[in-house]
Order: sequence, then C-alpha cells, then structure tokens
Amino acid sequence: MPGDRDSGDAADGGERTSGGDGETLAPAEAFELLGNEVRLGIVRELAAVRRSNWQWQGRTFASLRRAVGVADAGNFNYHLDKLRGHFVVKDGDEYKLTYAGMQVAGAVVAGTYTDRGDPRTATLDVPCVECGDPLRLAYEREFLAVECDEHGIQFGTSLPPGAAAGRSTDELVRLATLDARQDVERARSGVCPHCWGAIEPTLPTDTVLDAVTGDREPVRPGEPWAEFECDRCGVVFWLPATACVVNEPSVVAIATASGSTLTRASCQSASRTTPPTFAGYLVRRVSRPTSAP
Repeated sequence: MPGDRDSGDAADGGERTSGGDGETLAPAEAFELLGNEVRLGIVRELAAVRRSNWQWQGRTFASLRRAVGVADAGNFNYHLDKLRGHFVVKDGDEYKLTYAGMQVAGAVVAGTYTDRGDPRTATLDVPCVECGDPLRLAYEREFLAVECDEHGIQFGTSLPPGAAAGRSTDELVRLATLDARQDVERARSGVCPHCWGAIEPTLPTDTVLDAVTGDREPVRPGEPWAEFECDRCGVVFWLPATACVVNEPSVVAIATASGSTLTRASCQSASRTTPPTFAGYLVRRVSRPTSAP
C-alpha cells in the first residue's frame, strides 16, 4: 500500500533503498509515473538544486521530504521509489535528478505540456525573397511561422509557450532564429535535433518540400539544398546550403571584409522550404551600420 514502509533508515523516517536503476520503461509507463503531484514536487525540488550552475547535486531524503512538504515519510518514500532509476537516482546520501528528470522539469516551467500560449501576429520589416512583399509573423499552437501571402511559409519552428511569454515580436524572432541555428549545427554534426539519433545529410538533394503545395518539387538551378533524415525517429527536413554554412568562420570573415553582417533579420529561406516542424533560413546581405546602435 502507498502508506506502508519497511524498517528502512530510522533517521530518515522510513527511507527504502529499492528501485531498479537499470530497468527500461515503456513510454506510456514513464509518463504514468509522473501523474502525481508528490512526484512532480520531487522533480521540481531536485531540479531547483541542480539548476545552480548545473551541478550534480541533490538532497537527502529528509531534506527532500521537507522541501516537497509531505508529512508522512512512508507515503513520500513510496512516490520517491517510483521515480528511482528513471527520473531520480541515489548517489551516496543524496537523491539527484537525471537528465530525463531535468527535461521534465524544464518542460513544466516552459508550459510545454500545460499551456497553449497567447497567439500573436505581426507584420515584419523583412521582404519576401520572391516578391518583395512584407512578411507576416504568426505564433499559435506553439508554432512560429514567418510567411508570405503568395509564397507560403518562409521560416517556421516550434517554440513552447514559455519561449513567447514576456517577449516582444523582435525578441521572439531572434529566439526562433537562435533555436534554428543551434538545430542546424547539431544536424551538421550528424545528430538529430529532435531525438539525438544519427542523422544523415544528402547534399545536394534533387527535391525539396514546397511550402505552398506540400509536394516535393525539383530544386531550382543554382539553389543547392541539403536534406537531413534521422535514422531513429524519421524526421526529415531541408535546408538551403547557405543556412548550413552561416556560422563558418570563413563565411563570417568574408561578410565582415565585404562590409556586410549576418544578422537575425535574415531568418528566412527561399520559398520552397518547410516541413511543419522545422525550417531553414537564408543569409541575407545587409549593410553594416555606420555607427553602433
């Protein structure tokens, strides 16, 4: 029964040391383990300790129980034991949060599983590369899209509600571009930005996904594109070659020498991009400001 406890450690009020650290859980079982306020409280309090410079540190049983606010040590021990081996490990006298536990804690704070976020729209001071019309930003259902009425999505990426909360439109665009660049760098290194699996690039690719029709269309001459496909989760996305080299030192050096800068305003790609969960972006050449902002 949840309230039962064995003799355990008398000083800790009934602590047990069971829990299979090497077991593998089915995804449904893992999510079921988190469906309890006491267990989420354990994850929250252990995450607060680890967030201090990402130290590998935790709390003792008694300290953790006090922080979560559970009076019954036996009941608390039951819930703690459920998290052992997957979200929490015991290291010496302390219980510490695993990587999976930290991911859960971050998602809770970001509102990934609980909030829907406030929709917003705006007209950007960035033209469509096809027709020159101003692009529109739309953020809803945790998806940010920069699009043209005629040529479809130019840039898109998923962002949790916590990413948009309290940020202006410009800040949200900068954040989305930063997130996309980090995903590009990971993919270029052969790591899937979605599941950490192995990802295989194809460069050049013959076809890309058309943002308007949703069909695969031939790549236009003179516009090299790369295709990335994950062996584990199956995610596939396309990027213009320029997006794959934007952070290369030699590219930055050439831009600097020619009086240009690569800025967050360049968060767009040619019109044929964008699977629904990831988009590339094209480097736009802009004049260097004559004075510091």
